Amino acid sequence: MRTLTKLDTDSRRARRELHDQLQGSGPLARHTVDSQSQRQAGSASFHESAQKHVTGKAAYIDDIKTPADALHVALGLSPVAHGTLTKLDLEAVRQAPGVIDVITFNDVPGHTDIGPVFPGDPIFVDQEISYAGQCLFAVAATTLQAARRAVKLAKLEIDEQPASLDPVAATEREEFVRPTHVQERGWLENWGSIWKAYASVPPAQTRYPIHRPPPPPAAPT
Repeated sequence: MRTLTKLDTDSRRARRELHDQLQGSGPLARHTVDSQSQRQAGSASFHESAQKHVTGKAAYIDDIKTPADALHVALGLSPVAHGTLTKLDLEAVRQAPGVIDVITFNDVPGHTDIGPVFPGDPIFVDQEISYAGQCLFAVAATTLQAARRAVKLAKLEIDEQPASLDPVAATEREEFVRPTHVQERGWLENWGSIWKAYASVPPAQTRYPIHRPPPPPAAPT
């Protein structure tokens, strides 16, 4: 292991800020610390969880003892990459030992699309299956083993359809995930006004140094 002993002024200040703020073993590995000092780009600062990581005191999820009354969840996943779910019989799943509840698409009272950027990512399959491993239902049980055993009791009927596995062939068939669009480089008409706005701000009125853009280039002929 390599040990660094020579510390510059910024590193010493960062270590002083860290002292007494991340001691002991906390409940999580990531321990956020609020610094009262105003920092600028280029100055050293302690990492919010560095001390716990390097000392072995960070507690991860697997290190936290599971509560005695915790439920364990297992997911029922699609065995095919593309198709239509025509039947989902979960009666045997609900009757399995240790099962507390079974949740499907119809049990979600609110918004069912969880796409983080674009829509099209349902939390459970309603009818259309878009990829292998897509979630069909969830089982909550008293133990993880009971939940996993119960998932296997589900009776599925799926109208399997050909999967799109070749990107070139999919493009020729116009099977796209998102509508196509054109992105091209062009003249930024308002570049001059942006540059003037940056140039008009006195450095003394800013908390952080401003990296001023270069003057606007000449317009293309």
